[in-house]
Amino acid sequence: MMRKALFLLLLAMVFCQIPVSAQLTQVKATQKIADKIALLISTERGTLSPSEALELDTLWKNINEYRDYQIDESALNGKTKFSLLGNESALKDLFQITAGVEVDHGTYPFELDLKVNSQTTIRDGQFAENISDIDISFDYHPKIGKGLALETFVFLSRFNNTYLGIDQRYESGGGIILNYFSSKRLTKHGEENLEKIRRIPEYKLENDVFAACYAKLCTPIGNEQRLSEAELATLRDIRFNLENDNIKENAKFRFALLLGLYYENEKARAERELLFNGIDSTFAFTDFDATNKIRWELRPTIVYQPVKDVTFRLYPYFKFPLVRQFETISFDESTFDRRPDKFYDIQTSLTAKVTANASISVVYRYFRDFAPKRRYVLDENNAPVLIIGQETSNFYNLIFSLKF
Repeated sequence: MMRKALFLLLLAMVFCQIPVSAQLTQVKATQKIADKIALLISTERGTLSPSEALELDTLWKNINEYRDYQIDESALNGKTKFSLLGNESALKDLFQITAGVEVDHGTYPFELDLKVNSQTTIRDGQFAENISDIDISFDYHPKIGKGLALETFVFLSRFNNTYLGIDQRYESGGGIILNYFSSKRLTKHGEENLEKIRRIPEYKLENDVFAACYAKLCTPIGNEQRLSEAELATLRDIRFNLENDNIKENAKFRFALLLGLYYENEKARAERELLFNGIDSTFAFTDFDATNKIRWELRPTIVYQPVKDVTFRLYPYFKFPLVRQFETISFDESTFDRRPDKFYDIQTSLTAKVTANASISVVYRYFRDFAPKRRYVLDENNAPVLIIGQETSNFYNLIFSLKF
């Protein structure tokens, strides 16, 4: 189990190098453009009119702002979270610890996320991991239309939930996300960012003349073509990314629908309290062989951000088998148990920032396994008894997070 978890972390580090390398390549291209303009300013200032010289200085300043934005996007961002609940007496003690780390890179056009979360219990000195998950995902927005409506993703995850009897579950797959962002309704911070972006002109070739364009008004910058078509395309791409990055980060509403296909490998167990002699009881445990399935998933998404520092998220995952919609466990021809083979994982949170780097979140997560692992065994009277795992589990917590 530990080897597989470490493998996922190692794979995350490899995945991380792909977007970082792409961003660094773009940063180098932007720096070359900035150096070229700086050389023009130093060699041609005496031949330029005051307005042309001013526009060239502005161009150099704007390109450097674009480069700084790219550098910010190529940086890794992290957040750690922690909560502790304890009860102790002279004879017994119970401590519940929730901890997690999140690392992300980029926002648009690609985003890499690594999340590690764990809830553990220490009861009378005995350590138990109740719920944990490791999730690695890579999202990419193809530049179709305005660039935000379609999103593709791939992911790897490891999950366990002792309440549901899931010792280990590994999932890997991918899919698409259909997005709607309220691009016309941004937070105050988003509106301020948009105003800054609009103050930066678009640079174009107008009738073979290099020009700075504000809305529909273009001002020539000299009589020569200062930048090549490829260099102008680089600047247009950066501006396009910057505008969509701002919408994705600061839209007040986001509605989305995720459709995915993935491979699932699961190892589980079940327990049940059995009565005997009509009075006494005991717990019966049973382990199950690992299962392998191909599933598809559906996830509606609602994100509401009334202001920059307060965010509500609702991520309900509905997971279904690709084939064999029902799972049947039989003891004989007349004794069997048939259930729909689907799984719900509903995640919701409300997060509020208290400082620039600290936040508090109220988190609720609901699990429902419609076909938990189960098996028929014989009781003391040789009658079949169905040993079945738990069907539902709830997780809720108040978590303090610190950004780094």
